[in-house]
Amino acid sequence: MVLSPRTLFLSFLGLGLVTGLFVGNLSEAIAAPSAKNIQQNTLIVLVDDLGSQNPALEGIWLAARSAGNDTFNWEPVYPVPLTEADEEFAKPHSAFYLPDVNFADPSALPPLRSSGIWWNEVFWMDNAALGALQSITGQTSSSSTDAWAEPQAALYEQVQLLNGICQTKFSGSQGLDQILALMPNHIRSSVSPFELITRWDGWSQVGFPLSCFHPWAD
Repeated sequence: MVLSPRTLFLSFLGLGLVTGLFVGNLSEAIAAPSAKNIQQNTLIVLVDDLGSQNPALEGIWLAARSAGNDTFNWEPVYPVPLTEADEEFAKPHSAFYLPDVNFADPSALPPLRSSGIWWNEVFWMDNAALGALQSITGQTSSSSTDAWAEPQAALYEQVQLLNGICQTKFSGSQGLDQILALMPNHIRSSVSPFELITRWDGWSQVGFPLSCFHPWAD
C-alpha cells in the first residue's frame, strides 16, 4: 500500500508538535531503565538549517508521557533556565555545530554527553520548520535568537512557540501542505511512518485529549 504524504504528516502532527510533543521532567528522564516500560520519551533537536554542511545547534527538548496519561511534560535540555547553579548552557558560550549534514547521533551533542538522559525517538527540526509552525498557529514570525549568544532569550522564544502550538486547535489538514513541503529537508524523524499513523489514528478517535505542561517552570 502506498502511503500519501498527507497521511504521513497527519501522524507527525499528532505525535506531538500539535499537542505537546515534548517531554518530561529530567528527573524522570534520567530514571532507571525500568521507567522505559511505562514512559515514552521524545527528543527534539533544533538546528539553524538542516541543509547546511554543519548545522548549528539551537535547542534540545525532551518530552515525556507516562502510560495512561494524556499530558506531555516538556523539559528544556539546551539552553536551560538561569539558576543559581553555574550552568554553562544558561549563559553565553561558544556555538555547537553538527559534524555534517547527515549527523544523526544526538548522544554525541555536548549538552547530552554523559547526561544519562534516554529517549525512544528523535525529531530534528530547523528554523524553516519553526517559522512554518509559527505561521500555521497564527504566531508572529520572526528571526530566532541564537541559543549560544543569548540562551535565555532563545529559551523564552522556544517556550512561546511551544505554547502557541499546544493551544492551537487543529482541524483537518490545516497547515499540512506547508509542512509537507519541509519534509525531509527541514523536518526529520526516527519514527516509522506506520507508527506515526497509528498514533494519530488512535488519538483522533478520542478527540486528541492531550495537553502540555512545563514542570520545570513551577
